[in-house]
Amino acid sequence: MYSSATSRSCIDLLLKEIMNNAKPFGGKVIVIGGNFQHTLPAVHRGTHVDVIESCIKSSPLWPVFTCLSLTENMCSCGQNQHNKWLLNVGTGSFPQLETLSYDCVEIPQRMIEDDNLIYCIYGGNLIDMDMERLAK
Repeated sequence: MYSSATSRSCIDLLLKEIMNNAKPFGGKVIVIGGNFQHTLPAVHRGTHVDVIESCIKSSPLWPVFTCLSLTENMCSCGQNQHNKWLLNVGTGSFPQLETLSYDCVEIPQRMIEDDNLIYCIYGGNLIDMDMERLAK
């Protein structure tokens, strides 16, 4: 079973070995970004308990992390409906539909992109760029 918990453990062990240092992550500073409510791990065919157990806050490494908080989300500024939906998913306070199992969430149609996802996110600027320039 692959999860973010597995990758954290691998990175921890690898850095300990490379640095010849038994401290967490070989004594190196690790920066992890994101809102934990929005970045729950995906556990293939996992139960709700499996997802919680693979969450970073369930990791034995969690006590060595220092959390810093941003005061304003610049990536989703002005997207109030989207922000509220994400928070509801993170807290589990979204409406439960009879047609879905308890561990599934309905994604509103307005959040689904049926066409060109890259164009939708980046616009024509990225699509029209030269591949050599993108590779730099």
